[in-house]
Amino acid sequence: MRTVIEKSIILVILVSFFSCDKSFENTRSNLATKSTTLQKISEYSPPANFAGDIFYGFTSEVKTNNNLDLKSQNSIEDRPIDEVIWLIGALINRNYGFVKDSIEYLVIDTAYHILPIKSFNSDGMPIIEGETILNKYYEIENNIKLNDENEFSFWSLALIVEDYDEEEILIMSVSSGGPKSSTRILIMPLPPGTPMPLFDTNDWLWAGSSPDFGIYHPIHNTASYRFFEKYSQGSPYTYPYEYVYTYSYYHSRSAYIAPGVADNRFIWDNGICASRKMYGPELNQFLLSTKQLIDEWNPLYNGHPDFPNLVIGWFYIYCVDYLCSSPPCPSPGSPYGYQTWFTHRYYGQVYRRTYVGPAE
Repeated sequence: MRTVIEKSIILVILVSFFSCDKSFENTRSNLATKSTTLQKISEYSPPANFAGDIFYGFTSEVKTNNNLDLKSQNSIEDRPIDEVIWLIGALINRNYGFVKDSIEYLVIDTAYHILPIKSFNSDGMPIIEGETILNKYYEIENNIKLNDENEFSFWSLALIVEDYDEEEILIMSVSSGGPKSSTRILIMPLPPGTPMPLFDTNDWLWAGSSPDFGIYHPIHNTASYRFFEKYSQGSPYTYPYEYVYTYSYYHSRSAYIAPGVADNRFIWDNGICASRKMYGPELNQFLLSTKQLIDEWNPLYNGHPDFPNLVIGWFYIYCVDYLCSSPPCPSPGSPYGYQTWFTHRYYGQVYRRTYVGPAE
């Protein structure tokens, strides 16, 4: 996942939402036990009858201890890491996420954090000291506020525990947002069956970035941006305040399912993203076929067993060049034994909603 985020999706980094404390070294701990614990952390969801108590208990700690000398406080609770990850993500997204829909384009940023382990519970789950938990929350919150002052809107936070040893835990954060804009662009995809205005026959856009050296072409002239705009604008989704939203999983799709096997809805043609103009009929062909694929992955509309508690928190599509030098290669072929194609890729993050009720 780190490779996907860092190499394929990052567009712009303004001010890093979060900070990385230091490098992390893998431990020689029992891999089977660690794997089980990491899975428990990633799948954690508080019991429905206690979710509100857990969430608002943490909220009270954050409000009470903000800007105070934490060491003098006695009401800060130590918590297991699975609960920590859920609480920080839930409160950040409740206070700052999924509300500012006027962005110019989507930006994804990753960072890494180290949290010291205080102890382990009887199930082998790492316990984090209360003061450490609050300090990390305040750090994330302050960076969001700083970016907002610099005209950069926060959208959502995902926290993933990647590794741990006897002393420390490595956490990856993935944040999304974008430069503030007067244009209303929501980050969630429109529901299936929603009509979308098509391109005119004579319309054209760059498949990817413009190849013109020294000539500025607005991002609105790229197909991926305009597709994204059409897929998301006017989405009717709302987030009731009685629910909180935390990261659940990601999904992605590229043109190449297996060697020599391609999803024709995503493969465009031979050529290179930065030197190819797409005209109306081709734009519409891939606008509709890519939306079909996004709908197939949307858990809200495909009978997911967790329905209706999963939602695509954000999604992104982009153009990428693919060089096939080891046959079988997709059609059209090349007499020289290799060929470059430009294709779509799709990536989305799914968030789980949890009912916590109104604050008392």
